[in-house]
Amino acid sequence: MKETAGFSASAVLDVQEFAPLKADVEALVGAPHQATMENLHLRQQLADRHAVIRALPTQAPLGR
Repeated sequence: MKETAGFSASAVLDVQEFAPLKADVEALVGAPHQATMENLHLRQQLADRHAVIRALPTQAPLGR
């Protein structure tokens, strides 16, 4: 195999294949983090007796 800057062609290909996966992992980690931060914010609002919190309407379970 041909060497590119000290890396084999297969190693360069592996890096190219992993680049989209890295972006996917960042997005997948970001979603639970955002939900955790939103929950923390809501809990802080609940602890503040002066905060205005509005409950959203709930949907009936599917199949009923």
